[in-house]
Amino acid sequence: MAAASIEEIQGFLLDVKMAIVRKKISLVRRKENLECLAKHGWSIDDILFGISALTYRNYISGPEEDDDPRFNGDIWKFGHIIDGTECYIKIKLVVVKDGELLVCLSFHEPIYEMRYPYKGPP
Repeated sequence: MAAASIEEIQGFLLDVKMAIVRKKISLVRRKENLECLAKHGWSIDDILFGISALTYRNYISGPEEDDDPRFNGDIWKFGHIIDGTECYIKIKLVVVKDGELLVCLSFHEPIYEMRYPYKGPP
């Protein structure tokens, strides 16, 4: 699958930042996410700050269709270094009645080496 264009990524991230400003956020409470928070002493605000700081250089892949039929919206994957730790971030925007909801599906240290098409971290 070809990488999204820089313009597509920037457009998506603008919508993500607007969802954060509007406090339309959901963090999926997966074991890996919770362990990462506990290990590094990070709060939800730390995660949101990390997501807010994403640029096209942090892009890994997406948009990809979500295989979970309960949710609409495409999955996007990013990497970001927070407090010296590389983090894998998987997010999506879900259309809800009153706008878009940012859903953070994954936020943890990477399991595999991450490749950044637009030369982001590390």
